[in-house]
Amino acid sequence: MSEHGYFLVDWDTALIAPPERDLWMLDPGDGSLISRYEERAGLRVDPAMLTFYRYDLVEIGGYLSYFKGEHIDSADSAESFANLEHFLRPADR
Repeated sequence: MSEHGYFLVDWDTALIAPPERDLWMLDPGDGSLISRYEERAGLRVDPAMLTFYRYDLVEIGGYLSYFKGEHIDSADSAESFANLEHFLRPADR
């Protein structure tokens, strides 16, 4: 905690990805969270990177890797395929 309040720290993947990787999914769509982040962190957020990460490329890549390899048809693989379709259609969410 600081004089500005609490900060969310993602220690699991700290410094592995740029902040836009997580910020895009936290912003309510009005830019308020992004503005507060920039002010408090002293960093500028790249709008192009927010758009880039909005497409859940990590999730898509993981599912494609799974289906590219040897796998069996099961309830789990059916759910994974449904999840892949979900991530491939961000406009539908």
